[in-house]
Amino acid sequence: MSENKLDLDPRLFARLAGEYRRQWGLPIVAATLEGEVALGRSRCSCADSAECRTTRAHAISETLRWGEPTIELCLNHRLVWAVPLMYNSRPLGGLVASA
Repeated sequence: MSENKLDLDPRLFARLAGEYRRQWGLPIVAATLEGEVALGRSRCSCADSAECRTTRAHAISETLRWGEPTIELCLNHRLVWAVPLMYNSRPLGGLVASA
């Protein structure tokens, strides 16, 4: 078991994040349903702000609602996209990238 809020294996996430960065040139974070970053580091200087947490939470909520990746515009004029993280049918959070 991992020691983070999503119970996600940090080594698995690091491999996934590394591959995503190599493929697209962008970092990803694993965030809780509330938008809190559980794993990874964003390039956004305001990543720890309430506004960014709200944007991530909304993006994750929408991806769960629609069943596909979603794109949101944060208050700092960055595009934020997310895909859900689930265990069986239980939502845990999401993988989130921004540019």
